[in-house]
Amino acid sequence: MDEEFLDEIHKDKLEFICGDYRLGRYAWILEDIEVLDKPLFTKGKLGIWNYEEDINK
Repeated sequence: MDEEFLDEIHKDKLEFICGDYRLGRYAWILEDIEVLDKPLFTKGKLGIWNYEEDINK
């Protein structure tokens, strides 16, 4: 996270109090999020992982 990102996140008070926003940490910036037609039922996993089933069924 850089100073510009931290300035923006401070504008949303609820978002800011729910996270650990310190200079030098990492964050995901999500854009153009799409809702899936059907939810993905899966167990939670730590880290990034691949979903193995066809989501277009």
